[in-house]
Amino acid sequence: MMSYKVLLPQPILPDGDDFLLKHGFEIVRGRGFTEEDIIADIADCDAMIVRTAKITSRILDAAKKLRIIARHGAGYDGVDLEAAKKHKVLVTTAGGANAISVAELAVFYMLHCSRRFKADFGIIPWNFQKQKVYP
Repeated sequence: MMSYKVLLPQPILPDGDDFLLKHGFEIVRGRGFTEEDIIADIADCDAMIVRTAKITSRILDAAKKLRIIARHGAGYDGVDLEAAKKHKVLVTTAGGANAISVAELAVFYMLHCSRRFKADFGIIPWNFQKQKVYP
């Protein structure tokens, strides 16, 4: 039986890896989430799970076998939907999956504003892509 290849341009939680492996998927760990990195990794992949990577028409042109993009989080703003439609690639989202994290961040900002915390701004969201979020 042939297994489907799932590209992960960015790491996901170990539970996600375990789920994919348990259900017979082959995980392709991407070299990064830039356009060039994804183009280099996607040729033989049937599916892709993305967190923050931008999925462009160039990526979809290189993805000859791709049938689905699963976007972790809400919204489609990081995916070229017209190109996906042209290539007959289904795009899904996991709206609400990050609801607890968003709520925690909102509470942090409220406390920060009300108490003038001196925070380590290396952890503030606008720098999160520079960090390794997962092992």
